[in-house]
Amino acid sequence: DADYNLKLSERRVEYVRDQLVAAGIDESRITVAAHGEVPAQDESVDSFALERRVSLNFYIEGSPSVASN
Repeated sequence: DADYNLKLSERRVEYVRDQLVAAGIDESRITVAAHGEVPAQDESVDSFALERRVSLNFYIEGSPSVASN
C-alpha cells in the first residue's frame, strides 16, 4: 500500500545518505526526500525499475558545473 511504499522510499534514501556520510561527506551537506509510490510509465520491467530509484544532484563549490544522476 501507499504507506508501505513511502516507508520503503524513506529507508532507501536513508541508506544512500548513510553511505555518503560513511564516504566522508558531511551530513549537513546532504538533503534527502522520499517520494513513496509513483505510478510506472508502463508495465515494462525497465519502467518499474526507474520508478524505484534514488536521484542524486551534486553541486561543486566554486564551479559552474553540475553533475546529476
